[in-house]
Amino acid sequence: MKKISVALLAVGALIVIFMACNFLGLYSFYKSSSASNEPGLKTNKWIAVTNLKQPKTGDFIAYNCDTIKRMHRLIATGGDTLEIRDGRVYVNKNDFDKNMNLMHTYKLNEEQFAYLGQQEVIDPLQVMFDQTYYTIYLEDKVASKYKLSKYKVIAKTAVIDAYISRTFNRIWNKDNFGPLVIPKKSICNGRQQGLL
Repeated sequence: MKKISVALLAVGALIVIFMACNFLGLYSFYKSSSASNEPGLKTNKWIAVTNLKQPKTGDFIAYNCDTIKRMHRLIATGGDTLEIRDGRVYVNKNDFDKNMNLMHTYKLNEEQFAYLGQQEVIDPLQVMFDQTYYTIYLEDKVASKYKLSKYKVIAKTAVIDAYISRTFNRIWNKDNFGPLVIPKKSICNGRQQGLL
């Protein structure tokens, strides 16, 4: 009986410690809720995070946006110049994407899609068909391996994104953006900007 009481007390203490660490941000769990971080962070995977370490450029950071917990890669901090040209991210004129394996949207015909499906496991949630083409969210290294890189979907500079244009008062889109100097005491994570 005494062993059970000690075990219950130990479990209770661990729960209290865990809750205190979570409340203070010393140790929390976030769920990667979108494919925007793939392949670095898989969708619906739980990630342990801490506020004990100062993030560096390139690290994934977790934050609350309204009532939603989000995770993105930290790509720029206050004073950095951010630019996206033809879908590639540049920070202070350096190619941030150079050594990254990223995922992008590719538009494939039926033959290309069938061949890819014979070679690779394709997540059906990453594919849309519009009666002519398959639009697939695919790792760049996989696209390169099968010589599909030229089928990457990139918004041209003339294509205006209404939200981005309204927010920044510029004729930009997600693939052709900036240059923008990140304000002091701010960060740019993924393709969103926020205050520290």
